Amino acid sequence: MSDTVPIAYASDDLEQPADRLLRRIIGWSGVAYGGMALLGSALHVALAKGWLATPRTMGWNLGGRWGLLQMVLGAVTNAALLCGGVLLLNRSRASVPVLRASAGFAIALAVVGTGMAIRESTTYASYWSTPATATFNALRFLGGLWLPVLILLLTLPPLARRMV
Repeated sequence: MSDTVPIAYASDDLEQPADRLLRRIIGWSGVAYGGMALLGSALHVALAKGWLATPRTMGWNLGGRWGLLQMVLGAVTNAALLCGGVLLLNRSRASVPVLRASAGFAIALAVVGTGMAIRESTTYASYWSTPATATFNALRFLGGLWLPVLILLLTLPPLARRMV
């Protein structure tokens, strides 16, 4: 019995198709979400600086210190989501903590940003002043966070171990 053959648990041949599919879905989701958000931020800066044409009836700004800080933190977070997605597609162990942390930070940044906007703008605060409008805005807010929440949940330990 000394001639036992070790079982190749980490072999690509034994990887389940569902694990490979999950890795691709989460990886490409991180790449797409992070990349689109970075493109949106770059367009916002270019419009605010006047580098791109905009209709005369529109005004673009960076929102002061808080807005600029939020934009920079958002860009770093979205770059981390993009990098985490690329790392996951390459089966790097570092991808899971990067994706999990950046998705969690994106959610926290959205909550804080919305809270600050409500606090600083009486007009925006009035959009949340009645139960119906608060519910409507909360649903829209949550609708914008479904992908980071999904990335965060799908990179928790039971599934994360199977993807890398």
